[in-house]
Amino acid sequence: VIIAEFNEIKLGFVVDAVERIYRINSEELDSTLTGTFLGEYVLYVIKRDSRNVLLLDYEAIVQKVNPTLSERYSIDVDRAREMTQPLGDLDAYRILVAEDSPLIRKQIAEVLAQGGFHNLVLCVDGKEAWDRLSTPGENYDLLITDVEMPRLDGLALTRRVKEHPEYKKLPIIVFSSIMAQDIKAKAASVGAESQITKPEIPELVDHVINLLLKQREAKKAVK
Repeated sequence: VIIAEFNEIKLGFVVDAVERIYRINSEELDSTLTGTFLGEYVLYVIKRDSRNVLLLDYEAIVQKVNPTLSERYSIDVDRAREMTQPLGDLDAYRILVAEDSPLIRKQIAEVLAQGGFHNLVLCVDGKEAWDRLSTPGENYDLLITDVEMPRLDGLALTRRVKEHPEYKKLPIIVFSSIMAQDIKAKAASVGAESQITKPEIPELVDHVINLLLKQREAKKAVK
């Protein structure tokens, strides 16, 4: 039995054998089959030593085992409505989301919708998010990004955005399964304005509102 701990939740996996613990390179992750016939609990296929290794969506498994976790993902709608009043029409704000887990991506969209934010562009990884952001004519007011993703991870995406003269003022929320101190430090070092862990999904709306309000005030000050 392999015991894995995820945000203070322990889960046991019954296995036939354990060869060794492998270090995974994001370039090895094949997401072409994600969300297809592999099912909702497999994120990636890793080709190694003439074998296909399936990488599971641990977050989805934890919520399947303990459904009460997903039930916590609701917000105080009246409070959110009051907080967003100074922002005006919320559909005018376009939010870019980079998250590789289909389940978490869906939950982010649902929580933001509860807060009144429906103008979302959902991307499966940092590379897709960067491609959307850098497409001529595409304008966004805020970026929410996971950390661990294939092709381009969230920290690299944040650094790329903050180093770009056109996009550097875009507010960024780094959104991770486990926000360890080293990840917090790295997120801050690359310029992320806010950080939140996935168990704190309901608080995401507060972070979004606060950053959009700050951005709005900054634009007023420039005028």
